[in-house]
Amino acid sequence: ATVAALDDEDTAASATDTATVTYSNVDPAITVVKTVDADGEGFSDSESVAEGTAGQTVDYQYVLTNTSAASTDPLTITSLLDDRGTVAPGDDINVLTAGTRVQTGGDDDELLESGETWTYTVTDVTVPVGNVGETHVNTATVAALDDEDTAASATDTATVTYTDVAPAITVVKTVDAD
Repeated sequence: ATVAALDDEDTAASATDTATVTYSNVDPAITVVKTVDADGEGFSDSESVAEGTAGQTVDYQYVLTNTSAASTDPLTITSLLDDRGTVAPGDDINVLTAGTRVQTGGDDDELLESGETWTYTVTDVTVPVGNVGETHVNTATVAALDDEDTAASATDTATVTYTDVAPAITVVKTVDAD
């Protein structure tokens, strides 16, 4: 900035100075909220299926939100994996390719910006057979990079429990008259 002035004898005076503003990087932040729907009545943190029944499927939903303090840091989602409740990575679900995405807010580009929410849904995921009292805990992990290539990640779980199925028995009685 430059200032110019005249004193009481009309002598000119001026001065110039500069100021520098530097920006420090703010680490990005992201959240994922994972929910499950086993009965078609809506998503929640935990749902139940019948015990001892093979071939049961559930739907999973993953809600991603850019929670970075810097509103100028859009995120590029680099992975969104669902571990299917197992330790082995070979059966993970790549939600970015297997899921259906719906964006809320923003400009429908490939950057998760401040104020945007992306919701992915993966349907008809087979859950393992289990007994009453057991749980199947399933973890989703999202990884992202901001525009300075600084990493952010988050995880969340959804749980499938097993409900009791009443036992049944059928008796067939035959008579042999001979």
